[in-house]
Amino acid sequence: MTQVTQRPPFGEDSPARGSQASDRVRHRTGPGAGHFPHVEQPKTVADHILDFLNS
Repeated sequence: MTQVTQRPPFGEDSPARGSQASDRVRHRTGPGAGHFPHVEQPKTVADHILDFLNS
C-alpha cells in the first residue's frame, strides 16, 4: 500500500521550508511585484540582494 500526501500549492510553504534549510534564508515580498520582480522593481530587488550579501 502506498500513501500519498498532498503538498500545499507551490509557494504556500516555501518560506517555512527554506528557513529549515538554512538560517540565512530570507523571504521578501513587495507590493506591486508580480512574477518578474527583478524586471518590475529592479532597484528594490538589487537592494535586497546586496543587503543579503553584506550580512
